[in-house]
Amino acid sequence: MVSKRISAVMMLLILITLSVSCVVRGNLLGIAFLPQGEAAPSSIDGLLATTEGYLKKAVPLARTLKAAKINLRYLLGEREQDNVFITGSRLIENVQPPNSKTVQKNMDAILDFTDRLGRPSYAMLIPTASAVLQSEIPKFADIYNQKRFIENVYNNFAGKLSCVDVYSTLFEHSDQYIYYNTESLLTPQGGYLVYDMLTRRMGNAPLSLDRFEIKYLGEYYGELYDRVECKNVDPDVLSIYPYSGGGKEFTVTHYSEKTRRYETLYPEHLLALGRPMDVFLGGLSPVVDIRQKQRAQKSLLVFGDKQMLSVLPFLACGYQQVTLIDLGQITPQQLSEQDFGSYDEVLFAYSTDTFMHSDTPARVGLY
Repeated sequence: MVSKRISAVMMLLILITLSVSCVVRGNLLGIAFLPQGEAAPSSIDGLLATTEGYLKKAVPLARTLKAAKINLRYLLGEREQDNVFITGSRLIENVQPPNSKTVQKNMDAILDFTDRLGRPSYAMLIPTASAVLQSEIPKFADIYNQKRFIENVYNNFAGKLSCVDVYSTLFEHSDQYIYYNTESLLTPQGGYLVYDMLTRRMGNAPLSLDRFEIKYLGEYYGELYDRVECKNVDPDVLSIYPYSGGGKEFTVTHYSEKTRRYETLYPEHLLALGRPMDVFLGGLSPVVDIRQKQRAQKSLLVFGDKQMLSVLPFLACGYQQVTLIDLGQITPQQLSEQDFGSYDEVLFAYSTDTFMHSDTPARVGLY
C-alpha cells in the first residue's frame, strides 16, 4: 500500500512538473496552453483542470490525467467523486433526493391511466445500489432514504395498484453480487430476486433458479467506470441465465426507426459489437415485444426502464406475451398506435432514480 501511495505521489509530481512547464512555455506542439491574457492557475486543482483542458486539444491524454487525479484523491482518502462512491472494489452512484413535483406528476399520470384502462395493475420501484449496499457506503456519507420514499409512493397507490416490495429481498441478499460494480443496474442474480418477489405478488409460482443455466460471457467496465476511473475497482462479470428446462422458445422484436428481431432472449453477438448490456433482450427500444412460441397464459404490459432488462428474461417464461414500453423513447404517434387494452395485466416498474428525477413515467398520460 505504501508503494502504491509513493507511486501515486510520484505521478502527481510528474504531472505538476509537466503542467508548470507548459504554463511557463505558454504553448506546446504549437497549441496555446492558456488563452491570451489569462493568468496561470494558482492551485493544484486549477492547474490540473487547465492542463486537462489543454490535453483535450493537444493529445488524447486527458483521460489518463483524469484517472491519475481520481486515483490520487482516492489514496488520499477521498471516497466520493462526481456523486459516485468509491467503495473498495466497486462504484456506487449516490442518488440525490427527489424532485417532489416530478414525483407527483408521475404518480398522478399512473393513477389516471390505471383508472382508465381498468386492468389489474402493479407498481414496482427498484432501489439503487446506494440504498441496498449500505455496508459498503463510506461512513458518515449523506445518502437519501429510498426505502421511505418507496413506502410513501406505495401509500399513494394504495387501493389502485398492487405494490411490489423488492427492497426487502434485495437488502437481505446484499452480500451477494446483485448489483454491478461499475454500472447502476441489477445483475441477473439481482434480477432473479426481483422476478421471484414480483411473480409471487402477482399470484404466480416463480421458476426455481436451478431451472436456468448460468453462462459467463466475460468481464467489462460499465458507465460508472467511465465517470470515475479508479484502479481499485473490479471489472464486472457479464453473465446470462437462459432457461435450461427445454420447451421454451422466444422471439424478441424491437420497434423503433427500424424493426429488429431476435430468436433469443440473449442476442450474444451484440457483445462483439461493443454493446455488453444489449445481450439482454437486445437492449431498450421504444417498444420491445417478447413472444413465447409455445402456448402460455396471459399477456403483460410493462412500462419500465433499463433496470428491467435483467428481470424480463425470467418473467417472460410465464407469459405468452410481454411488451416493454420505454416512455422515454416512444413517440406520440407510436404511443397512439398501441392497443394497451388487449393486455391482461399492467406493470409499472422503474428504478427509484428514474421515478424521483425523470417525468418519463408521466408520459403514459399522453395515451
